[in-house]
Amino acid sequence: MRILKRNYEQAIGRIRQIRSLVRRELKSRVGRAVPLRRRMQMLLSGFLSESYVLYDFERNDPSLYLSDMSRFARTFWINRSPHLLDDKFAFAVMLESLGYPTAPIRALAGRGQIMSSDTGRRLDATSCMELVQRHDALVIKPRFGGGGGRIRFVRVDGPGLLVNDQPTNLSDFVTMLKQSQHIVTDVIHQHAYAARVHARSTNTIRVLTMIDVENGTPFIAAAVHRFGTSASFPVDNWSKGGISAAVDLATGTLGPGVTFPMRYPRRIHACHPESGVQIVGTVIPHWPSICAGVLGIAGRLPPDTPYVGWDVIVTRDGFVVLEGNRYSDVNLLQVHGPLLADPRVRAFYRHYGAA
Repeated sequence: MRILKRNYEQAIGRIRQIRSLVRRELKSRVGRAVPLRRRMQMLLSGFLSESYVLYDFERNDPSLYLSDMSRFARTFWINRSPHLLDDKFAFAVMLESLGYPTAPIRALAGRGQIMSSDTGRRLDATSCMELVQRHDALVIKPRFGGGGGRIRFVRVDGPGLLVNDQPTNLSDFVTMLKQSQHIVTDVIHQHAYAARVHARSTNTIRVLTMIDVENGTPFIAAAVHRFGTSASFPVDNWSKGGISAAVDLATGTLGPGVTFPMRYPRRIHACHPESGVQIVGTVIPHWPSICAGVLGIAGRLPPDTPYVGWDVIVTRDGFVVLEGNRYSDVNLLQVHGPLLADPRVRAFYRHYGAA
């Protein structure tokens, strides 16, 4: 009975993911620049037409790239127990119990209530204001879901508040918190190198880990460094206008940055287009310890959670893990090179029916 239920859930989930893929294709502006015949070829191969531009299929072999259909309709089901990744509160508790650094949670909101995670007491408007004042600035984000689109940064501004740099009165702030389930965390101060590139966003590293199907050990399949722009503010989300820069896994050295193409062709950046600060050649501080830390966490997850996209902030003294993603975007990774060119990665996706 349990197997039937799971098969039914997977079938419904795949239909929803395919619908999402179709909607994305229909809305894609960059896809419209691709000739119709080529666009149809891409769709029949499981790729969005925008991937023809992203992955430069005029020069590159599509068979080396994980398709959009695989990402949307198949990798979603690789993790059979994704609850630790879907619930940001549970994820933070798990990291703390394992001794890995994460952003401290100061409050939880849901069902019309706000509760301090430090004292366990319910917070009213006055105590919410005191919480922000005590920590200077805080991050508000949905407890469930991802994408970065609903993250808010709140800080004190005289007698009032600024939410994503917009003046907000206390009543509206509290109402916003109570409307759905949120977690409230500390703001993590990023390392100076990342702030120099773009100071108005927290610039994170996405590290994709897998469990080797031959020997059962975790490995890093790919990593990129994201940098925000004025278009993506206050986050570094790539599809909203941020930059994805390649990371050399052996050295932590950054390669060129690429912005998601809102129109043809894609743009490549050696320097940040707004700050002018060099991206190419920058070496990520603490890179060996970041790799060791992420692999350490990946190796201690349940065996049915073998596939995680980690979001990491580099700090002055080390790193902080913000969250884990159950089925990471792969376009911001593959824009720098195909995932399936690595035999271990291809074997992993094949093992789970995704390639």
